[in-house]
Amino acid sequence: IGTWGKGLIKFHPKTHQKKYLYHFPNRINSLSSNKIVKVFVDSKGIIWVGTFGGGLNKIINTENSQIKIFNKNIYPENFLKIGSYSEAISLLLQNKNQSENYSEYTCTESFKQKLQDTLDSTEIALDNALNEITHQFEPKMYSELINAYKLLGKAHLAMDQLQMNFISHIHTSAFNVLKENLDQIATDQKLLFEQMCESLSSENLTNCLTQLCKSFWKILVNFHQVKLFHQNYKLYKSQEDQASSNDQCSDSAFNDDYIQEKLKKGQLRIWSDIQAKVTIFITTTKLFQLKYE
Repeated sequence: IGTWGKGLIKFHPKTHQKKYLYHFPNRINSLSSNKIVKVFVDSKGIIWVGTFGGGLNKIINTENSQIKIFNKNIYPENFLKIGSYSEAISLLLQNKNQSENYSEYTCTESFKQKLQDTLDSTEIALDNALNEITHQFEPKMYSELINAYKLLGKAHLAMDQLQMNFISHIHTSAFNVLKENLDQIATDQKLLFEQMCESLSSENLTNCLTQLCKSFWKILVNFHQVKLFHQNYKLYKSQEDQASSNDQCSDSAFNDDYIQEKLKKGQLRIWSDIQAKVTIFITTTKLFQLKYE
């Protein structure tokens, strides 16, 4: 039942139960407008809803009685805002494939170029989000990222990039901790890690080492969570996620020989780099010469 201003009502004539569907500005999968002009059910049971000012909506009744709403007014950047990375990539690839059907028309060249530019910028957004995993692991966001990279055919490249991000985070964290504990240092002066260690005052050594170890520990925890995710990724997925159509990727997107080998070598590399940083700190600052009670 369509209404003018109150969205759509799904009414069950036998039970008299009602379910209301509204437009929510911050939700992608909601009605594009609460003002309903026309409701039509086609031969496949798909409900088409015409709205005033919001275009056409497509509603599909799923087997578990849940309703998914697809608007025509959807954009990749809107999916990115809510962390639906795989939806954004799927939408772009779908439009890219469809544009190939009209490659003989020169008027589509500018559209295809803009589409490719949007895809490139979306991949940059994926890379930035992947880097955030080294700071704070979040299973739902990580699953979305892996799905998105799989759609792009870059799941293995993503693992390579993620390992590089972790290693880079180690060096950046070490530099920031030492910089915070240096009494005086010119803002434009570039020092090596060893030089920064030598510049520390003896009063700041133990505090600096404590902060350094805490920072490294957070990195290790985040990497360990990534490793556990790939080993037990099905445990991270709710029943709703498993039933959703977004789960387009095979198990190999999350757990294959290459990924497991990469995680194994990455763990050794990360631990080795952390040990090297701590060793340099202890030997360069001569912390081992200090007496402790």
